[in-house]
Amino acid sequence: MISCFFFTAYHYKKQSYYLCFATACALFASAEILTSLRIVIDSPFITHYLASLAIIASPILVTTGIERISPSKKNAQQPMLALFGISAITLIPIYTHPAGQLVTSLIIGFLFLYSAYLIHKLQSNVAIHQKILTACFISHGFIMLYQGALLLLNIYGYTPPVSSQTLNTILINHLILTTVCSFLLPFIMFADDEAKLRDLANQDLLSTLLNRRGLFIKGEELRQEVIKHNKPISMIMVDIDYFKSVNDKYGHSIGDSAIQWISQHIKALFSDIGVCARIGGEEFAIILPNHTLIEAKQNAEKLHECIRKLPLHCQHFKIHLSISVGVSCSQDGTLSINELLKSADRCLYIAKKTGRDKVVIQDEKSLLIQL
Repeated sequence: MISCFFFTAYHYKKQSYYLCFATACALFASAEILTSLRIVIDSPFITHYLASLAIIASPILVTTGIERISPSKKNAQQPMLALFGISAITLIPIYTHPAGQLVTSLIIGFLFLYSAYLIHKLQSNVAIHQKILTACFISHGFIMLYQGALLLLNIYGYTPPVSSQTLNTILINHLILTTVCSFLLPFIMFADDEAKLRDLANQDLLSTLLNRRGLFIKGEELRQEVIKHNKPISMIMVDIDYFKSVNDKYGHSIGDSAIQWISQHIKALFSDIGVCARIGGEEFAIILPNHTLIEAKQNAEKLHECIRKLPLHCQHFKIHLSISVGVSCSQDGTLSINELLKSADRCLYIAKKTGRDKVVIQDEKSLLIQL
């Protein structure tokens, strides 16, 4: 049933890790069925060897699925395929011996511990479920290693044969943990998929900065924080000077490159201390919590000078760009994000009307405009 659930998720989501999880559950069920056939048929190749391969393939596919969630692990399946091949060869001469079950238990145990490590490293939006899932995989791994330790002691004669009751207890725990993991995994995946869609809705694709909607959402969160601590919050608004002439002279592809180039400078200067967004064609906004007007002005001037001094090199063109900047501030965070943006926009309007290529700020006391 769990396998069918994952296959259904794969059918709708088209994410390969759901297919890995579905196949893993199907192989786990197949392994249990093959093992159960020992009471009706005498074919160790089927009931021992194929069952062991199926039970090993199950956590291998789970591990592969977890690795596929991370886009940085493009060739992660190759070591897993190699491990399965090595396991298949190793088990051939010993699958009828207790050593075969020992090898199977150890491989599965270490695979579950590795899966727990991968889950722990995931950037998930549901931390508590991620911790529970990590704990389940760790428990899973240690139970299998415990079974391996019992089998090892038995092989060397230190203990009597492992009783069927002990093996049944281990199997029951194995089934319970597998079921819990199977329910938690899709919950985490669905939650993260929803978060990614939400982030995409708040992101400008060209600049990879936030869009206007994202700016207001994140900005309001920051504003509530500065209000609690009676701290200032500042807004910087940026406009690329004569951007239309860049598009007309060099083409829209160069214009897009110019926007991306400006965005990179903004991210480099402000991503660690504030929220950055592209709010219009060639307009950007930066919210700086815990920054006074003077501190925000100093940061705006750094960006202004950086753009002036470093030309854009694109498609054999060397293009000198400049920006006009408006800066506003709320000393205690009581001004809304929209009010801060409007104030910074008025400063930006004056910067453009008085020659461009400059930073204009709002006077903190008189609320007049200063150049």
